Amino acid sequence: INRYTATEISENQTSDVTLYSALLSKPLQISWKPLHARARTIAARYQAFCQQQLTIEHVLQQPEDLVLYALHYLCRTFKVALAGLTIQIQSDLPVGSGLGSSAALIVSLVHAFLNFIEHRISDSEFLTHCLHLENFQHGKSSGFDLETSFYGGVRHRHRGAISLPLSTFYLINTGKPTVSTGMCVEFVRAHYPETHPLWAQFQT
Repeated sequence: INRYTATEISENQTSDVTLYSALLSKPLQISWKPLHARARTIAARYQAFCQQQLTIEHVLQQPEDLVLYALHYLCRTFKVALAGLTIQIQSDLPVGSGLGSSAALIVSLVHAFLNFIEHRISDSEFLTHCLHLENFQHGKSSGFDLETSFYGGVRHRHRGAISLPLSTFYLINTGKPTVSTGMCVEFVRAHYPETHPLWAQFQT
């Protein structure tokens, strides 16, 4: 599937972050102080979700929220203080169609950030950071979309084991659903726990 998300991070002559993305109607310019404050608000909403005080769709309320929180998290995690940045995100993945657009965005953004600060980490650590970020999108991510975006190709997971299926397959985009992946995941988790007999039918 020749669909990609690419992120480029470069310095600019200001002390602000400027974000270009097709998700935004116009470029977003924000200084670091309000960016970190906004990210802390997003983190507080995620904690409220974890405590079942909010539903997952209320955690990320604006199209740029995931990127802003990711920048905050990465700067804090890798202990870097950056000046002006220009971030350009390009993608030909359909958004909100269950095709892993958020995972591709996260993998692309984390990769670009680490390249920018010239820092190398293991694949497992890379995916751990990505998983933390995708939880903000889906509530509790399985990490499967992230692994597929990171390693490429087609991947099949069964009871934790990952393998490659037959090379011939079909992917049909039926359009954007009325509810998000995160909402679906939380509904299933709430109504069908792991001990529910329904899951045995998927294993036979």
